[in-house]
Amino acid sequence: MSKSTILSSSIGRKFAMALSALFLMVFLLQHFSINILSVFSPDTFNEVSHFMGTFWVVQYALQPVLILGVIFHFVMGFILEIKNNKAREIKYAKNKGGANSSWMSRNMIWSGLSYFILYGASLCRLLVSRN
Repeated sequence: MSKSTILSSSIGRKFAMALSALFLMVFLLQHFSINILSVFSPDTFNEVSHFMGTFWVVQYALQPVLILGVIFHFVMGFILEIKNNKAREIKYAKNKGGANSSWMSRNMIWSGLSYFILYGASLCRLLVSRN
């Protein structure tokens, strides 16, 4: 199955989005692990932070991969939403949202947008502080 065929099917797009979500969760786990070092060993945290901030592979290879992963996941979510809504001839019945879903699932777009904005602000601050 070719790459274009995978992203042209609904299941393929959902699988690609799930893989990007897994990638982002691994990043968050790694980020959490490094940050929790500050509680147990500030010196080790400083060493790891310095390494992450100065090692060229992290700065120039992994950061762009992370940015592309976030953008891919964000865009794929919108594409899936739009294509899934267009695919249904009969629209979903409207019902009380709180009756069958959690607050988090109903407001996932807002948590995603806030993460995207905060990550963008953090990245801008990092890039400006280097220059």
